[in-house]
Amino acid sequence: MSMERAVESPPRASDAEDVESVDRPRCPICGSGPLRSLYSASPLDYSIDRSFPILACVGCGHGVTSGVPRDARSLYETGSYDAVEKRWHRLLRSFLRVLEARKLRYLKSLPAEGARLLEVGCGKGRFLEAAKRKGYRVYGIEPSSRSFAVASRLVRGFIAPIGFEDIATVADFPREYEFVMLWHVLEHLDAPDSLLAQARRLLSDGGRLVIAVPNFASLQARVGGANWYHLDPPRHVHHFTPRSLRLLAEKCGFEVEKISFDSFYQDYIGDLITVVNRLLPGKNVIFNGLRRNPAYLDRYGAVRAWAQFAAAAWLSALFAPPIFLVTLLTQWGRRSGTMIAIMKPVVPSRRA
Repeated sequence: MSMERAVESPPRASDAEDVESVDRPRCPICGSGPLRSLYSASPLDYSIDRSFPILACVGCGHGVTSGVPRDARSLYETGSYDAVEKRWHRLLRSFLRVLEARKLRYLKSLPAEGARLLEVGCGKGRFLEAAKRKGYRVYGIEPSSRSFAVASRLVRGFIAPIGFEDIATVADFPREYEFVMLWHVLEHLDAPDSLLAQARRLLSDGGRLVIAVPNFASLQARVGGANWYHLDPPRHVHHFTPRSLRLLAEKCGFEVEKISFDSFYQDYIGDLITVVNRLLPGKNVIFNGLRRNPAYLDRYGAVRAWAQFAAAAWLSALFAPPIFLVTLLTQWGRRSGTMIAIMKPVVPSRRA
């Protein structure tokens, strides 16, 4: 059975030349479960005026965004990825640095002093800055020109504006690391198994791979559906469940030591925004308003857009206390909106 027959809402015929073929009758992760259509979803930052079918494996629950454009790089310069940093964002720099420093708790399996740490998609370098202060030897790759410029000034170390596949071309980068960090990167890739296979080759035998991704099996995802804050089609190509992430890790030569559900800030913001998204016609209204997102303002007009902004602010204040408790409960129940996996390479046994 072809993928087109399995999808209830396939891409329009006019988009046929602009989309990547997704003729996959079986799950790309477990390889056995057929994919079924759940719903169609549009970008919540209005960066593209069309919807994308969201498919899910009936076996492992893994999700796939169908009809992803062949070249989606332009999507990382608009909407949520606007190249212009707003004043309110600059005011949050200290808070964001604290959040980034808290990610160091996932690296406790090995001593920090002198350990080589590679972050793939290091953004503006805040995490690497915190890791460097703790004694790690830090390296980062960041293809975004704006983020790379900030990261290279902040970290003053080895940051390269390249993709992961080009890392071997950088002479100053080591060929082996004790830690590789993929913080909300894997869901963006068409072939996540290729990246994990390369990460396996770069890790020392006792090293660790740390992966953070949205949790497609979360209560947040089930309640939100097409309005789920962390869905982000078509930038997010894959939507992982704990089971599908474990299956991918095992296929690529890793053993999952632990999956944590304790990234409170991301989970809480995701819960709150997802609920407000279900109640208003506009989506991600607070963020779109603060960013003065032109696509959002054009969609609703200035008066209606700012009226929704006021309504979203009021709803957020109203729901903030009960959702705080919901976030704690979903983290305790391992159903939170994001998850962090710590993996180690499987070392083949050596026979005498």
